[in-house]
Amino acid sequence: MKTKSNDCRIAEFTKKYTYLRGLYASILFMILSILPGELYGQGPGKAYYYYSEVELPWASCNIYFDGGSQMKIPFLPVICYKMAPMGTDKYSRDINVSAPVVFIGNGISGEDYDCYKDQDVKDKFVLFFYDFPDTVHADLEAGTSLVERIDDAFQKHVAGIVLISWEDPNPFLVYDKLDFDSIPEIPVITINMQAAEKILMSSRIKPDEMFEKWKKGEFTSRALISKMSLKMEGDFDRIETNDFEFCFRGDYISRDEMEEIIKVNQESVDFILELFKEAGLEWKKIFSCYFRDYDVKLFYTHHWGRGLSSARLGNFYVHDGEIPDYGLDSWKRENWYIWMKCWISISGQVINRPE
Repeated sequence: MKTKSNDCRIAEFTKKYTYLRGLYASILFMILSILPGELYGQGPGKAYYYYSEVELPWASCNIYFDGGSQMKIPFLPVICYKMAPMGTDKYSRDINVSAPVVFIGNGISGEDYDCYKDQDVKDKFVLFFYDFPDTVHADLEAGTSLVERIDDAFQKHVAGIVLISWEDPNPFLVYDKLDFDSIPEIPVITINMQAAEKILMSSRIKPDEMFEKWKKGEFTSRALISKMSLKMEGDFDRIETNDFEFCFRGDYISRDEMEEIIKVNQESVDFILELFKEAGLEWKKIFSCYFRDYDVKLFYTHHWGRGLSSARLGNFYVHDGEIPDYGLDSWKRENWYIWMKCWISISGQVINRPE
């Protein structure tokens, strides 16, 4: 009787594993898509960050005058697919920008409609709604994506972008362009309507009157007399080995803690690779970012829960101060093929290195 080769066993197992994994992910996604993230995840709700009483030691936004007065503006960063706030270049840059502000309506420019008309926005913050109910230009609004508006502002060399939602009291946005090389590294944040009205009133603009005229198609962009300052810790500490790149905020997680975690993980990888070296296993270098608590992780990644793992982006964890006394934790799934091979080997189906 003809027996199956080890490669065939691996192929069959991979096929079944991939199918079941995909089915599980699809069912889970369907369930989670029905519920708000706050209901099934760990961490504060979105509204928490928009309370004026909340202090964020790692970030701040203020409207100010050169005379010395200032007003705190609650905000959240817009996250890109690097799983990091835009402008931080995946946790390698701090944000510290102070500049004038120009309110430009809906952030759309074109041949027949240009909200940037007669405005110099270079090296300034631009402030605009991305979902304003402009019935006169409804088709233009619907046909111009948020990504296009952000990219357009970036091409105009603005200092930063402040987005407002007319509908959502707690905006929670992701810049959803997948091409990493084309993601503009510029600060982009969201504020709510209450904060937007305060900013406009700081320049003696009456929001209600302006909005009513705008709904009828009457709108003129305006440079504000107040200015904005935005600060965010984005340049995290790093420890790198041949197999790992660990990223963390050194003021809240000590380097000694990170080195202990790296030691545990490195010993685990070395053990597995040595144990199954005849199988020709390969280990993909992992980027892992650690946060001290759920509030910080949610702010920087827009993800609820203790851990997030992505084969392309890396791992993002809440670290509560405990050093694991076991090997690699279950979140490091991008190296799942290693564990699959190990499982087959342990179950009696020895894997040989392919010729």
